[in-house]
Amino acid sequence: MKLNFQNKMLHKAFSFPLWLTICCCLWISACSSSRITHSTDRAPAVDFSQYQSFVVVDYYRFRNDKYPVVNSELSRQRMARLITEALEGKGLLPASEAAAAQLHVKFRMDLQTQQEFQQSFNNNWGWTGWRSYPFYPATVNTYQRQYEELTLVVDIVDAQSGRLLWQGWAFAEIDKKRKKLPALQAAIVARLFAEYPYPAAKK
Repeated sequence: MKLNFQNKMLHKAFSFPLWLTICCCLWISACSSSRITHSTDRAPAVDFSQYQSFVVVDYYRFRNDKYPVVNSELSRQRMARLITEALEGKGLLPASEAAAAQLHVKFRMDLQTQQEFQQSFNNNWGWTGWRSYPFYPATVNTYQRQYEELTLVVDIVDAQSGRLLWQGWAFAEIDKKRKKLPALQAAIVARLFAEYPYPAAKK
């Protein structure tokens, strides 16, 4: 009787509801931190060391501008400051005006609603004594969640020719209340400009 009671308790402990709860908790925990996807591209045969100065001249705006927090003046000024600091870290100097700069920097931000799907398989394990065994049919569980994704695109162009020299773009999930927006913007800029390995030549 004692052994049967233990078997029943173990079967309940590994039953589907508990298993499902554990999987959901792990998935939510994994999704709680922002995942940044990024990439960069550059024009071929360009000596970036010849450029000494830059200026963030203006901002692009997506037509879908229904997110005032992300595209607010404060948010855009913060992004301009982060980009300026990143380029200063590469040895470039901010120019006092656009006409005096060798590089013009433009950026744009947007929010898009995304959906994520995940599947998990339940083999419906049972217990005989202290040994487990799968019984069929196995079940497939599909989970879906909706989230918002911040997009940042940075263009760096030659001020005289207007030629696009370098571009970086990144995507990252943003929290619904936008409380983590400043930290997320800083993390994205740091990730992008880590791949801008063209320090200005020392004079």
